[in-house]
Amino acid sequence: MRAATVRRVGAPLELSMLPRPIPGPAEVLVRTIACGICRTDLHVREGTAYRPSLPHIPGHEPAGVIEALGSGVTNWKVGECVVPHLFEYGDDGHLDVLGVTRDGAFAEYFVARAENLVRIPDNVSPVHAGLAACAGVTAVHAINRGNIRKGDNVAIIGVGGIGALLIQLSCKIGARVTAIDVNHDALAAAREEGATGTSTPESAGETKGRSFDRVFDLVGSSSTSQLACELIRDRGRIIVVGEGDAFLTMTSTVIAQRELEIAGSRNGSKEELAEALRLMSEGVLRPRIDRTIQLCQSDPALNDMASGNANGRIVIVFDRSPSELSSSVDQDQW
Repeated sequence: MRAATVRRVGAPLELSMLPRPIPGPAEVLVRTIACGICRTDLHVREGTAYRPSLPHIPGHEPAGVIEALGSGVTNWKVGECVVPHLFEYGDDGHLDVLGVTRDGAFAEYFVARAENLVRIPDNVSPVHAGLAACAGVTAVHAINRGNIRKGDNVAIIGVGGIGALLIQLSCKIGARVTAIDVNHDALAAAREEGATGTSTPESAGETKGRSFDRVFDLVGSSSTSQLACELIRDRGRIIVVGEGDAFLTMTSTVIAQRELEIAGSRNGSKEELAEALRLMSEGVLRPRIDRTIQLCQSDPALNDMASGNANGRIVIVFDRSPSELSSSVDQDQW
């Protein structure tokens, strides 16, 4: 099978021909139709935050078709369209994460535990459905962690793929949303998605201090941590989603005296994944896709993400069948 692999930390992904994986007991083999590219894939390539054993296949936002069943799998059939929940707990309690601690879906096939799969609704394209595995479920879980309520004043710092979904969910609940980003194209898209206000980080810190009930930090840098502290009202809640590998800049004195709540949020449960797919089916969640690409373009796409040259998710596609994809991409080049 074709795959894009990390063979050296910090080096470009290498295109490889590898044996097709074989599903073990309670596992299924999935033929990849599409796989989103996430900032976590960049962390895996660069060896920041995540250091899997090498060589390694990244990719954790896949949608695909079941190709084969391992022994003991009785509740799935070959040919069903599925998305995997990323977190896989073994019998010994060990946590595996698809594309992070175990090989992922920057490949034509991947293996997942049968109990972790969720069916794709008939009216959701796999190009969009795969994004539920990380961006979608992360947004749903972050909203739950934030306990967003109607009338809340919400700031979202970083309105790329996940930020766009947070805007949609917050607006659905009835919150007032201000989108904050350095990318003016992202801010323009945020207004179309329902944000009532948009701002750059510089102007937000100057004009909107201590006015928000909830602040989502989807960047995770020291500067965005400081900005979140400047924006949140006393007794407000900051939800940290971005994993920027930076130290928080607010002091314990500030947190205590202002009675701030700091909540981390990472991915979500299988039930929240199913909820994300349901919301996609109903048109509530509409993933923002910058473009679809071929597998051989995956490393340049990671560079574009790192430099901010992507307004939404970039999605690798492996099949151009009209019944499986909503957009046509030439897959013949390698």
